[in-house]
Amino acid sequence: LRRRLAAAEGPAGSLAGLAFGAGVASAVLWIVSVAFFSAPAFMTNDTNPRNLDPKTYRMISDLGYEIWVGAVILGAVLVWATSAVAFRTGVLPRWFAWVGILVGVILLFAVVFLPAFVYWGWIVVAAALLSWWPAKTASSPAAEPA
Repeated sequence: LRRRLAAAEGPAGSLAGLAFGAGVASAVLWIVSVAFFSAPAFMTNDTNPRNLDPKTYRMISDLGYEIWVGAVILGAVLVWATSAVAFRTGVLPRWFAWVGILVGVILLFAVVFLPAFVYWGWIVVAAALLSWWPAKTASSPAAEPA
């Protein structure tokens, strides 16, 4: 995605870097949240399960969830940056850029958990479009509006 966005923006563009950074940060936060979610299981496997304090378990679980929410909310930056480049250059279809605006807003409500699935759906559709949509460069004309 970064390569395709950067090629479409040209050397003066910065949204590809913003999208890439937000995507990497979001992925790192997801990995950290999964580590917090699974840490109590590893701990009880390594020691006596009675050694796990219920208050500590709740704190670790809540922290994992907060990091999870942050990962999804940070995904809104990736989605919006991608939409902005798609609007400007036609690197992806216009309908996908419009959907990205809506998806980004939905991701801001990640505290209810379901926006994570919307984010994953956006990622799958973006991957499919990157596979099948013709590549555009900064020197090629933008796609015609649909």
